[in-house]
Amino acid sequence: SQTSARAEEGSRIQMNNVLQPRRSFSSSVAMNMAMPELPDDVVKYSQVPTLDKYFTNDFIPAGLRKDHSTKDGTWGVIRVNTGKLEYIVGDETFELSPSKPGVIEPNVKHSVKSLSDDLEFVVEFYRLPDSGPVDEKREGL
Repeated sequence: SQTSARAEEGSRIQMNNVLQPRRSFSSSVAMNMAMPELPDDVVKYSQVPTLDKYFTNDFIPAGLRKDHSTKDGTWGVIRVNTGKLEYIVGDETFELSPSKPGVIEPNVKHSVKSLSDDLEFVVEFYRLPDSGPVDEKREGL
């Protein structure tokens, strides 16, 4: 019936033009929310800090601890080497670890927070091939 179809539609949200079931969480950490996936055809063009260096519990730049986003067409991957990192994307919170990287989508506000004293992580940046020059100023990096 139309009423049951409307009720079912009301229990779904639209993501990427496809209706998805609404998810509810019993804790502040997103256990059921899937991490976005990095597109297969993107190419790494940068990393902060540079190779063989890491952000740590004692040094996470202020720009990463407050809401910020990448520019159009720029994806990121937060790779934790040791420890745990909280990755906040809107109302969702993910716990990142060496086996659980975080994917940053273009133009999506996010922030991070250390969850362990032994934290070491980097942020890698990716773009589609031939998508033009990269003009990103990174505060405090």
